Amino acid sequence: AMAGLGTAVHDLAAQLAATGPAEAGAIAEQGAAALVERASGAAANAAALLPPSATLVTCSYGSAVPRLVAAALGAGARPRAIVFEPDPSPGSHGRRMAARIASLGAPCAVAKDLPADWGGRVAAIGADAVSPRCAVNGIPSLRLARAASAAGAALYVVCEDAKLTAAAPAPEAGMDLVDLELVTAVVTESGPMDARAVSARISGRSSRP
Repeated sequence: AMAGLGTAVHDLAAQLAATGPAEAGAIAEQGAAALVERASGAAANAAALLPPSATLVTCSYGSAVPRLVAAALGAGARPRAIVFEPDPSPGSHGRRMAARIASLGAPCAVAKDLPADWGGRVAAIGADAVSPRCAVNGIPSLRLARAASAAGAALYVVCEDAKLTAAAPAPEAGMDLVDLELVTAVVTESGPMDARAVSARISGRSSRP
């Protein structure tokens, strides 16, 4: 599921092979900075798709949605957030996500149930990997995606291009496979893509030497 990590390691190994071990430290630092820049670019592109006073519905824990919220705030928007978390445990992933979003200055609530009324609400999740058929993210992402789709609400998957992979992800404990048919757009630093565009981008990258 960690497609982004695999891509980063592959790229780092290729650069080291071309330059030698003496440059390893500088190359690693440049690579880390580039990863942050790409993640920030994906967040900014996703923020541009939101209404100025959007209410985001999200779940699980990760950096993509907090980056999205920060980008929206930085652009002058006034986002709010609801974190869907059925687990009442204080240390659950959803409650950690809510605390992280609230620390940015955006109003954020934890909800054990999904909204009955999706008017004005937009769903957003991150991803550990995105294949031509599905996105991999923590439970309960699939429940969130199905609810948003049934209500006709937009669902954005926010991640870096490096997380796009031709491999077919297998179900893992604690993770959901979210069919891209439920997703409005996968948003990376390259911009928003529907399922067909995701597949074309993966195919084009795989065909390059």
